[in-house]
Amino acid sequence: MPPKLLLVDDDPVFRSQFKTYLEAEFFSVTVAEHGGAALSMLDSVEPDIVILDVRMPLSDGLDVCRAIRQHAGYEIGRRGIIMISGYRKEVVDKVAGLEIGADIYMIKPFEPRELLVQLKALWRLMQADKTQTGWFQVDENFRINFEERIVEIGGQEVKLTKLEFDVLAYLAKHANQPRSRSDLATDVWKYEGMDDNPINRCISVLRRKLEPDPDNPRYIQPVYGVGYKLVVRSSSRD
Repeated sequence: MPPKLLLVDDDPVFRSQFKTYLEAEFFSVTVAEHGGAALSMLDSVEPDIVILDVRMPLSDGLDVCRAIRQHAGYEIGRRGIIMISGYRKEVVDKVAGLEIGADIYMIKPFEPRELLVQLKALWRLMQADKTQTGWFQVDENFRINFEERIVEIGGQEVKLTKLEFDVLAYLAKHANQPRSRSDLATDVWKYEGMDDNPINRCISVLRRKLEPDPDNPRYIQPVYGVGYKLVVRSSSRD
């Protein structure tokens, strides 16, 4: 069964364009033109992921996001929420959206494929969290088992230290999203304000163990001025 999406946006052109595109990519898409309609559909549609506009005439997307997370069965980790906004300077909205339960926050305009990549990455992460015994596919050759703490590339296990695995798992759970060195220091090392050198050394070792060409990384890529991201592809087409 294809993943079910609920696309909530007051722009009919946006709804039509993205519904057509995502259905061609084998998602099941239901649309709603405002937050009240979306909330009334949760029990009947049972979407796996909600794509939710922040600014809508009849409802505030942040309030709708909060209401979705309070709805039975829509707790963080069980259903996904991607928030979208056309207001580039609304940093407060972005922070608030992520704090109240959005998994991803995107700024318009963006190409349909950008949303598709985020959807696929979020769906894989949700499936990994649900099964806990299953494998998280980075691509067709590279997979991670979070519970067993196993990494395989080309069917061969790659030996990682505890810290190396923790860093990789952290990047995988934020697939395709840049994470700063400060994020890694706080969330993995549990040490705010630490020097960047240990983080950079760990990333360098991971690349030597995981990358076909460590000097031109395919998986753990630098995001200049920010930090690093793990590039996850759902198939060879990505």
